[in-house]
Amino acid sequence: MIVRCSVAFLSVVCCPILYNGAVAQTSPPSEPNGAVYYNENGIKSPELAPTDFSPVVSNNCEYEGAGIVRISLVINAQGNSDQVAPLYPFNDDIDKAAVSVAKVDRFSPGSKDGVPVAVAQELQVKLTVCRVSIVDKDGTTSARIRLKSAPVQKLFPAPKQPLPPLPPIEGQMTATPGSAMQLAKEFAKLHPDYSHPVPLETPEAEWPAEQRGREGICLVSLVIDANGQPQAMRIVRGTNEQFNEKALEAVAKYRFRPAKNGKDPVPVRMSIVVNFRLH
Repeated sequence: MIVRCSVAFLSVVCCPILYNGAVAQTSPPSEPNGAVYYNENGIKSPELAPTDFSPVVSNNCEYEGAGIVRISLVINAQGNSDQVAPLYPFNDDIDKAAVSVAKVDRFSPGSKDGVPVAVAQELQVKLTVCRVSIVDKDGTTSARIRLKSAPVQKLFPAPKQPLPPLPPIEGQMTATPGSAMQLAKEFAKLHPDYSHPVPLETPEAEWPAEQRGREGICLVSLVIDANGQPQAMRIVRGTNEQFNEKALEAVAKYRFRPAKNGKDPVPVRMSIVVNFRLH
């Protein structure tokens, strides 16, 4: 039996989803003098400290979705997060859960000449969320979002230059890997001022061990940033949790020649269909 994974590229409009609760905490204020440093000479970078997320992890709940979120934040001199926001917001459950995670994280603060200071950082949060039903005191039932497993996080230096804005997305675009000409035509219809992103590396997704002998399909929405790297990945539609996880892992390794507005690389929102097919 030969198993293969194929992909197709599309663009989509992302619709907001109501968020009904997760870990939350008020961010502490920034440094009194308002000074925020970047990872330059003389600045020691902050480090992420271990956090116990077990109170909001629930294995016995209905799977809701998975994604990888890139968070912008400032880590203040007390090692707390401030100014927390997704870099490429979807305004969905995944975004809000990732922001909640970042707000309860604790850090070893950065320092300048041995003195703790506020440092701008980016935090990548990979998480799986699920939905639980809560019966309130008055007998009404409401849905709450919980983590299905502990989030996987990684801290990065923040660039000093602001990110270019995402262009508006209208209509749909489809193409198969290697079909750069078709991708160019469809992208040009949507964004006549932009060149199209070109897939350079699209490694096949690993087949989930639990799903041998089964087929699956996953729609992954993402942003291809100005460096041609995937950001803000979401499972928009999937077969099951195992296929979704492997699709996310594969798409995170994709690399592109980024879209351009004139000579300037720009981020664009796209979707990738990952097919797990038996042949």
